[in-house]
Amino acid sequence: MKSKLSWIPFIPVVFAAVFLRIYQVLFIDSGVDKGFLDSGLVSIIFVGSIVALFVILAIFCFADKKTAPEYDIGRNIFAGFFAILTGALLLTDAVLLVMQMISAGFFDWISGIDVLLSLAGGAMIFVMGISSLTGYNRAKHMPFLMLLPTVWCCGRLVLTFASYTAISPAAKDMSDLVYMVFATLFLFNVSMVYIKLKGKNPVKACFLYGLPAVVVIFAYAGALFASLIQSGQGVDFFANIRVFEFLSFALYILFFLLELTAGAKGKQKEDALAVDTAPQKEQQLHVSHENARQSLKSGQAADPETARAEAIMAKVEEADRKKNDPVDYVGYYNRDVQDQTKKDDGLSDYASKLDDIDRLILELSENDHKE
Repeated sequence: MKSKLSWIPFIPVVFAAVFLRIYQVLFIDSGVDKGFLDSGLVSIIFVGSIVALFVILAIFCFADKKTAPEYDIGRNIFAGFFAILTGALLLTDAVLLVMQMISAGFFDWISGIDVLLSLAGGAMIFVMGISSLTGYNRAKHMPFLMLLPTVWCCGRLVLTFASYTAISPAAKDMSDLVYMVFATLFLFNVSMVYIKLKGKNPVKACFLYGLPAVVVIFAYAGALFASLIQSGQGVDFFANIRVFEFLSFALYILFFLLELTAGAKGKQKEDALAVDTAPQKEQQLHVSHENARQSLKSGQAADPETARAEAIMAKVEEADRKKNDPVDYVGYYNRDVQDQTKKDDGLSDYASKLDDIDRLILELSENDHKE
C-alpha cells in the first residue's frame, strides 16, 4: 500500500522545516546571519517544502489502489492520551475565555462563538481519545456529533483569519492558518474513519492532510518557543494554550497515522471475503438439507408421512443430479398437477421444493410432540 510510503518524504521535511524556522528566529531575524540566508528565502523554502510534501503525498494516495476505505479503531494508548489532552485543553481554553470576558465586563460575540465551538469540539475529541485509549469505538454511535471537531477547527480558522486581517503579514507568523486548513481536512476524514463511513477513501486522506499539518505546527511551535526564549519572556502556558492545543493534536495525528500504517487493511481481503460469501452460503444450505435428510432417515419410522418425506428428498437429489431435466413432482399438500414442461429457472423450482420440505419437517415434528 503506497500510502504507507508517505513517511519517507515526511521525515526529512519535518526535520528540515523545524530547523529552518528555528534558525530563522535565532540567527536571521536577530541579525547574526547576514549573508548565508535571509528571512524571505527561508520562508520560500519552508512554503516550498510543504507544497512539495503535499504533492508527493497526493501522488502516493492517487497511486494507492489497495488501501481499504474503512478501518476498525484499535487500542492506541498514545493517540488516545493526546486526543484526551487536546479535548481537555480545548475545554480549559473555553473556560479561560469566559473568565476573561467576565473580568472585562463585556460580552464579545466572536469570543462567545469561539467558546461554544471549543466546548463542542473538545468534547467530541475527548470521545475520540477515549475510543482510541480503550479500543472500544464509542464515536461510531454518534455520527452527527462527530462533525463537531471539524466545525470547531473550521470556525477557529475563520476567527483567527479575521483577527489577522488588521495585522501586517510581515509582523505576524501566520503559519497557524495553514495548519488549521490541514487540520480541518484531517478532522473531517478521521471522523469518517471513526464512524465507519467509507466515502471516497478517508484512510488515505488522513495521510494526505495529517502529515503536512504535523510539519507546519511543529515548525510554527518551534519558532514561537525559540522566539520567546530568546527574548527572555519564557513560555507562559496559559498565554500560549492554543499553541499547546495544536501541538497536542499534532501528536495525536502522528500516533494515529502510525496506527493506520500498521493496521490499515487492503481491498483485496475485502473483495475475497465478498466473493467467498456466496459459495459459503450455498454450501451451508446443502449441508443443512443433508442434515435434515439424515435426521429423517435416522427416525426409522414406517408411517406414510416419513415415507413421503424420504420420497421428496429423493426427488430433490435427483433434481440436483439432473439440472437440465424437468423433475416430476407432486406436492405434499394436494396441489394440482404442475406442468411438465421444461423450466429455464431451475433455482425457483428447487426453492419451492425446499419450502415443502421445511413445512413437512415442521409437521412431522408437531406430530411427534402430539404423540
